[in-house]
Amino acid sequence: RAINLELLCLSALLKWAYERGLCSENLPRYKPLPYKRPIPEILSKEEVTTIFNLMTPFYRALYLCLYQGGMRTDEVLSLEWDRLDFGRGVIRVLGKGSKERITPMTEEVKEALQNLERKNRLLFPSPVTGNKLISIKKPLRRAIEKSGIQKKITPHKFRHSIATHMLEAGVDIRIVQEFLGHSSIQTTQIYTHVMEK
Repeated sequence: RAINLELLCLSALLKWAYERGLCSENLPRYKPLPYKRPIPEILSKEEVTTIFNLMTPFYRALYLCLYQGGMRTDEVLSLEWDRLDFGRGVIRVLGKGSKERITPMTEEVKEALQNLERKNRLLFPSPVTGNKLISIKKPLRRAIEKSGIQKKITPHKFRHSIATHMLEAGVDIRIVQEFLGHSSIQTTQIYTHVMEK
């Protein structure tokens, strides 16, 4: 995948240079190397619940947004209070490419967020600096150690897990695509392969 990306960049650069007369020949046509996207490993609902129960209320609320809100890590870390609508039970998420999507707030997420202390405009500011958090791996690692779960777990695995759990529950793939903010249905289709494992 990395080599294909580098070839694509090199091809674009040489094309640009060739069109401007900066090099004598363009890169010949090439066939990308075969690449099969790995199927993500997911957590069971029981494992998710176990991990959340071992976190402090602050990090539990944060990880609930990753899981039940289907958000990317940076989307959660950038969340501001004015993006929450407790009355309608929704969160306005600013995703990739500054695209906004509306994410429903489950009762569990709503309660967890309402119990947070409002320190500044950010929903999850760093407890030390008050600025945007840089990493959220340490509280996850602590909870995993206490839980005894042996899987390699990253914050992004919670997003993979909710997508798979939704499809297993019979939610239409187009709704899951919209929920996750995927621009292409092909990105969402990877989770149908997770179900087949």
